[in-house]
Amino acid sequence: METGAGPHPLRLFVCLMPLCLALLLGPGRPGIAEEVILLDSKASQAELGWTALPSNGWEEISGVDEHDRPIRTYQVCNVLEPNQDNWLQTGWISRGRGQRIFVELQFTLRDCSSIPGAAGTCKETFNVYYLETEADLGRGRPRPGGSRPRKIDTIAADESFTQGDLGERKMKLNTEVREIGPLSRRGFHLAFQDVGACVALVSVRVYYKQCRATVRGLAAFPATAAESAFSTLVEVTGTCVAHSEGEPGSPPRMHCGADGEWLVPVGRCSCSAGFQERGDICEACPPGFYKLSSRRPLCSPCPEHSRALENASTFCVCQDSYARSPTDPPSASCTPPWEEDEIRRDRVEPQSVSLSWREPIPAGAPGANGTEYEIRYYEKGQSEQTYSTVKTGAPAVTVTNLKPATRYVFQIRAASPGPSWETQSFNPSIEVQTPGEAASGSRDHSPAVVVTVVTVSALLVVGSVMSVLAMWRRPCPYGKGGQDAHDEEELYFHFKVPTRRTFLDPQSCGDPLQAVHLFAKELDAKTVTLERSLGAGRFGELSFGCLQLPGRQELPVAVHTLRDGCSDSQRLSFLAEALTLGQFDHGHVVRLEGVVTRGSTLMIVTEYMSHGALDGFLRRHEGQLVAGQLMGLLPGLASAMKYLSEMGYVHRGLAARRVLVSSGLICKISGFGRGPRDRAEAVYTTMSGRSPALWAAPETLQFGHFSSASDVWSFGVVMWEVMAFGERPYWDMSGQDVIKAVEDGFRLPPPRNCPSPLHRLMLDCWQKDPGERPRFSQIHSILSKMAQDPEPPKCAATTSPRPPTPLADRAFSTFPSFGSVGAWLEALDLGRYKDSFAAGGFGSLEAVAAMGAQDLVSLGISSAEHREALLSGISALRARVLQMQGQGVQV
Repeated sequence: METGAGPHPLRLFVCLMPLCLALLLGPGRPGIAEEVILLDSKASQAELGWTALPSNGWEEISGVDEHDRPIRTYQVCNVLEPNQDNWLQTGWISRGRGQRIFVELQFTLRDCSSIPGAAGTCKETFNVYYLETEADLGRGRPRPGGSRPRKIDTIAADESFTQGDLGERKMKLNTEVREIGPLSRRGFHLAFQDVGACVALVSVRVYYKQCRATVRGLAAFPATAAESAFSTLVEVTGTCVAHSEGEPGSPPRMHCGADGEWLVPVGRCSCSAGFQERGDICEACPPGFYKLSSRRPLCSPCPEHSRALENASTFCVCQDSYARSPTDPPSASCTPPWEEDEIRRDRVEPQSVSLSWREPIPAGAPGANGTEYEIRYYEKGQSEQTYSTVKTGAPAVTVTNLKPATRYVFQIRAASPGPSWETQSFNPSIEVQTPGEAASGSRDHSPAVVVTVVTVSALLVVGSVMSVLAMWRRPCPYGKGGQDAHDEEELYFHFKVPTRRTFLDPQSCGDPLQAVHLFAKELDAKTVTLERSLGAGRFGELSFGCLQLPGRQELPVAVHTLRDGCSDSQRLSFLAEALTLGQFDHGHVVRLEGVVTRGSTLMIVTEYMSHGALDGFLRRHEGQLVAGQLMGLLPGLASAMKYLSEMGYVHRGLAARRVLVSSGLICKISGFGRGPRDRAEAVYTTMSGRSPALWAAPETLQFGHFSSASDVWSFGVVMWEVMAFGERPYWDMSGQDVIKAVEDGFRLPPPRNCPSPLHRLMLDCWQKDPGERPRFSQIHSILSKMAQDPEPPKCAATTSPRPPTPLADRAFSTFPSFGSVGAWLEALDLGRYKDSFAAGGFGSLEAVAAMGAQDLVSLGISSAEHREALLSGISALRARVLQMQGQGVQV
């Protein structure tokens, strides 16, 4: 190679040949952060015009990239001359909003060992500087003097090329990225110092990172430049998208990290009344749908006999000839006025008239509870200004103190309680003629006879109740297997009734088979038909079948069979499962139909739950259920867990996969087949990616301790699973990661559209101290109220950690107190029957405690599920009333 003081054509060729052949520019730069380009030398088609001193140092030349696009580059190769000090200064670069600036260099560098005679003078590095200024310095001298440039780094090549590489056209392009900052002035110059290398600057790119403009939680966040320090987060307040609104005093916020990524979202916006969320926008409710407020996530179809003709409706108006009380919620159906033939004259006496009518809203429907009726009546021919009125809560009334042989006019109107009677219209008038005294004499009965009949009836009812109580049987013998039959059938002829049944641990019974027969019905194997397999159970096969008992309809059942050749311990565990399940009698606990213990095959026969496990059911119906429907599943489960805990039973394995769903969408607790030792060991294992650690309380994970409080923790996770449509708790975290995160104070965030009060209840269940967690009676009471309230109170949304407030500090008593039959029915999630109980004369808790199954049928309660739940509640109520005689009724 020839040498000289100035640039030599051969030297230029040697340095830039790899560039001209094909430039290796590396992969693209995908990422979440957005890069704001301040300088990109490759983007310039004209000369760059940077300052080079001395003039025989850096030289600007043209080349092409791998796409044959022209680019401008700088090179220098004065490797045979000592003491090189060649400077190249860029133009002035405005930093914009950036404080932390990145400089990306792409260059080629010649291997000094491949250049003959350059051993003492050739270098394989160059230096990079920057100089902060408020304005362009022009073509001044970039080398030190005046304002000293700051050195960024000395740049060395990862790969250098040789003469052989040049001949083979091998590419040796290097890419280095350096950062500068924080910067305080408006801009800066870059400077490159060559001290004797053969180097070509192929590309210089200068940029800073910013968080991209985005929409999250219906809030728009602008592009935001990252701070210079890694530990600094820039808080940015979002703007709610069109037709949405944030929580008052708590706008949505996010934080821009130093690497240009959004972090720590806090709060969100909600679609305004008349609009529902769809992706990142709020769309108007279509005709036929409405949305009352921003607290509702989705538009709802108009109630019966109402309509919404416009988009973005906030309520539905009643159809012609239908009306709704002003105090009724917008979700209430519109009802037609009564026709004259819909008011029945049940009894007409000389001085009284009994009327009844259909309810404007069917019993059990939304808005039915609390309806009141006003009856106005006056003598025909008299001015309506002389009318009398009477009010009632039932769709029937008896008006007394009337005149015999007089024609009266009656009018009826209905409304929810409140000062809105004046706005309601009465139904068309009906006329009733009271008979004269003589006309009714033949139908009258002697008052003495009436009194006698009532007295005798009351004594018969009391006698029946006391007989049932006298026949109370002890649930299970606590002695050993040698106890005789007389002891097993021992009766207690006194009236001290326990307040609750106590769970009998199967391990405390000497003979589990004998104990099973006390709680489970022995079935004839011929009555059970197996039709198809549902899968493998713990000890055998789980099958779908039919149970055909004499004189009864065929019943679909699930049959657990014990496989042949099982061990004695497996047989005992199988019987223990039957013994456990047979002790429970609750509408939300899987019902045991019976057992088959005689013969070669043992069977446990339970009711068939057609929809399977709750988590799978929710995943299959994701998006088809709204938050209110999901919340409606929870009170029944809480009622079941309250029942189990009051019996002294600890589930130890509560999870959504152990809750089954019936064809009527009734959720029931299952999974009673594993003992305490099995559960304790299972906590530390992972099966099918579902580690029990995801549901276990901290004291269970650390010490293997189970209690009702640990079940409360698990129930909190079940509530989260329900609101998250069966999503796996803690997502893809391993069991060990979950254990560590929970110990460090991490708690699951609220699922999408989960009401804030419900998530606060979850956090209460996840208190680290078991004593600060709520009891199931409190949880059931809270969930029942939430399910009844279609619009929970607003709460400022937050994802930041907070210490949950223990429910014990919220003025809850050990037992919920009910002052009326209505409150008791509400606690059972059966408030729809308030009017039925009142009309049937069961207006006090004492009267309800004396009810039986036939009484429920006489009230018109046709649902078997509801009758079971009511009978269970009546049993508990009866025992509690007897226990607290002399202290008043407080259940």
